[in-house]
Amino acid sequence: MNQTNISQRASRQPQQRPASPVIRSQPGLFILFFLLIAGLSMVAAPGVTWANFGTVPPLPEVPPTILVGPVDHVSDDGALITVAGVAVRRGTDTRIDERVGPLVVGSWARVYGYGEDSEEGVLQAVRIKVLPRLPLVKLIGPLDTLNETELTVDGILVLRSATTLVAGNPVAGEDRVSVRAAIQSDGRLLALHVVKINPIRDDDDDDDTDEDRPGHTHLTGVINSMPENGLRGTWNVSGIEVEVTDDTKLRARVGLLVEGGWVKIKGQARDGKIIADHLHTTRTKHFLHLTGNLTSITQNDTENTVTVDGITVNLSPTAKIQGNPQPGNRVKVKGLDEAGSFLAVLVQARGRRDGPPPLETPGLVVRFTGVVDELPPTGFYGQWKIAGNPVTVPPGAFIDEHKGSVAEGAFVEVTALLGPNGSLTAVLIAVTRSANGDDNDDDRGEWVEFHGTIDSLPSENGETLIGEWTVDGKHVQVSDQTEIKLNGQTVALGKKVKVAGWRQDDDSVRAAQIELVEERGRYTRFAGVIQSLPENTLMGEWEIDGWRVMVSEATELKDRHGDFAVGQRVKVHGREQGGVVQAEKIEVLPAPEVRYSGRIISFPPGLTGEWMVGTKKVIANDQTEFKQDHGAFAEGLLVKVKGRLQGDGSILANKIEVLPLPKIEHRGEILELPADGNLVGLWRIGRYVFDVTSNTELEDDLDEYALGVTVKAKGRQRADGVVVAEEIEIASHRHHHDDDDGD
Repeated sequence: MNQTNISQRASRQPQQRPASPVIRSQPGLFILFFLLIAGLSMVAAPGVTWANFGTVPPLPEVPPTILVGPVDHVSDDGALITVAGVAVRRGTDTRIDERVGPLVVGSWARVYGYGEDSEEGVLQAVRIKVLPRLPLVKLIGPLDTLNETELTVDGILVLRSATTLVAGNPVAGEDRVSVRAAIQSDGRLLALHVVKINPIRDDDDDDDTDEDRPGHTHLTGVINSMPENGLRGTWNVSGIEVEVTDDTKLRARVGLLVEGGWVKIKGQARDGKIIADHLHTTRTKHFLHLTGNLTSITQNDTENTVTVDGITVNLSPTAKIQGNPQPGNRVKVKGLDEAGSFLAVLVQARGRRDGPPPLETPGLVVRFTGVVDELPPTGFYGQWKIAGNPVTVPPGAFIDEHKGSVAEGAFVEVTALLGPNGSLTAVLIAVTRSANGDDNDDDRGEWVEFHGTIDSLPSENGETLIGEWTVDGKHVQVSDQTEIKLNGQTVALGKKVKVAGWRQDDDSVRAAQIELVEERGRYTRFAGVIQSLPENTLMGEWEIDGWRVMVSEATELKDRHGDFAVGQRVKVHGREQGGVVQAEKIEVLPAPEVRYSGRIISFPPGLTGEWMVGTKKVIANDQTEFKQDHGAFAEGLLVKVKGRLQGDGSILANKIEVLPLPKIEHRGEILELPADGNLVGLWRIGRYVFDVTSNTELEDDLDEYALGVTVKAKGRQRADGVVVAEEIEIASHRHHHDDDDGD
């Protein structure tokens, strides 16, 4: 067809072996009752086996952030939990492990999760596991920021003081760190130490912090088989034979001794098997563990094995050997349960019999165990000797004595920074066995900490504090060894206290420390809109999203993002008691960013000032960017506004941009043409009016455009509704003349 232009056109997980569902019968009505309940539960939930209770779901390839701390708050629907002051969201897929106890306020929990991009300082939980109480909060995750006063780990803020020990030179944005922290009176976390996690780390399992006692072999694994009659005899645990004798101390507090269950064993290795001194159930782990003295490591084309105390297990061809272990060295072997056998994936030197592994790279963080040989003449800070190795203990190093007191002869676990020439600077020293030699924590009981109100005392007038207390219904045994911290108060009925000690077999608590605490209310933080303020002052009662908030001279007021006024969005930190929040800090939040499109109703001559765009009032100032690439500003033009929403509903504009006119493609009949016979002008095509200009492309002979002809037209619609035509071509004629003679 002839063309005529009016113008020229220019994102490996450890394998898990399901535990056997077979349960060995054991005497006693309790076992029969348990079997009955377990059987009914399996009938009610087809497909549920012991594997469901003994298998850890594989964690994602990106290591999760791990938070260990006390549960401060649980929402009514359980969807939002606060752990050590950190908000934790619980989703429908979050696994909850409550074998130790229920997930309630006052319990301790370990949270595996990931920081939310949309809200800083919030963890989206993958798994939450209830734990026994611990002496410190633990946080493991990617280091976001680090300065002299604070650090953030996966969006979680932790304060830093002059005594906070930072080990390993962690780099923000690159390294993962392990933080031990205390909870301050205001509910915020204060770091005691921050330790860079080395690429091969010893803290990627379920807090397996049992001591490594020289002369013993330790095994953590899965029960494959048990003796046919009773518990005495030969067991098979992850492919290793274990002999249980009449002298073996058995304990089943975490779960039953059944095939498929996890156990920890301590004993003597003899003739390729372990003669068990202690055997007790434990919680499910990610790895198997075998600890003892290295006999040999064999790696060749036909054999890959590691032998510890005469016990040989298979060694993965990709296994890591850390610390250059030599025969006779103390080693810890981590493994996977492969078809019921122990497959070693990491062999880690724990020192020569006792002491740190022989690492040579300064700056690494090392962990080792050993006996305290020497202490400083006075106090704890200074030069120690542990397992024959000099260790510097600086102020700021944390010393954990909740399992025993520091003394020469005590057995300790040390986390230290390796310096030049092999020097060791301690970050954490945890006593795992006191100097009096009792290495069995079972006699002391489980360490617990809880808050409560004093219900009763040994004497009503408080003449003696030695004897039995009742705190929130729990019986607490207080002796002359119990440390009582008064904090300027007097012990009396109704006082709030924090109790730390050991839970006994009768469920009472033998108190190591009792501390009177100030009743300051529950720490809370929330964001909301100011609904009312005191007259002519900021001191007094505010109303924020329905909350009564009391502001005093001690309240920190931060107005960097705007003035305090009704309608302003703020974030409140404080303590809530009796429905009233005593504000510790209130900060104005930056206005939310918005994007809005609409037609210009009105605008100021100089562009800065008040605009009306669609139904929104828009304020433009000297900082506003104006973009007119698609035409000059005019009433009726479509524009896009980017800015921040103000309290009165207006938008403070960062940018105002003219949008291209809407594109129209229309097929219709030519109903009107310009009266003078010139095709330049207004055409009515169907329901649209097109403005044909010298730039419009007409695809056919000009004399073919006539009333009644059907055309296809393209263009952009102006604010007045007229479409500026870009291209018009004939689709069909109303009258078709056949030029063919019929030949």
